[in-house]
Amino acid sequence: MRSIVSGGDGLLAFHIANELADKAQIHLLDIDEFHASDYPAGVTWAKCDVRDKVALERELKAADVILHAAAGRPLWKPQDIIELKVDGTRNGRETAGTWGARHVVHINATDGDGGREKSRPAQRGPTPAPATDERGVGGWGQGMTACGWPTWRR
Repeated sequence: MRSIVSGGDGLLAFHIANELADKAQIHLLDIDEFHASDYPAGVTWAKCDVRDKVALERELKAADVILHAAAGRPLWKPQDIIELKVDGTRNGRETAGTWGARHVVHINATDGDGGREKSRPAQRGPTPAPATDERGVGGWGQGMTACGWPTWRR
């Protein structure tokens, strides 16, 4: 079974790859660098921005399972996070239908671990606190609300 995971450099993809590499063919997609030494043998990777529908279609052609976990980083500009969450999710959904993936899972989160340096083998720098709007909502939360998710109040 070929499983594609967007957000391939994230914490979730890291754990999925390590848990399932001996049970399925895991192919990670991300716009960041791939550090092969972090992953089990056989895990493959492609540099792919889920906002680029043509690139995404190329990567999803032979997928049985698509796990869409691309989320952006809290320090990205809010508009970039919104585009990633809205356009990236739409592209994944439409492409999955076109190519006949049997299962599609969408997970909407970002840096929920407080930064990958606390949980990843290779430290790539801390995740500073994101800027927020007048409601105290950062770019990630703004992306969530753009997708129709409620904003939590403090």
